[in-house]
Amino acid sequence: VDVLLTQTIMLKNEVGEELERKASETLISDVRLIALDQKVASDPASPEVGRTATLEVTPRQAEMLALAEEMGKLSLSLRSIQS
Repeated sequence: VDVLLTQTIMLKNEVGEELERKASETLISDVRLIALDQKVASDPASPEVGRTATLEVTPRQAEMLALAEEMGKLSLSLRSIQS
């Protein structure tokens, strides 16, 4: 998987007004997903999405992820098997 960070950036235009922009970037590419939190739903029409993922990362990557978690929203993106 790839780990992405989405964050809100506040900018000022030429008149001094604050503008809110959102930006996403790939923090870490090609990370091994070890486990994903899942629960069995009693109602199959409303499944629950896993909220916890266990990733195999280096100590440096773990530091990057801890900081990124404070900066914005982290999400995972599946990589194509062909790339």
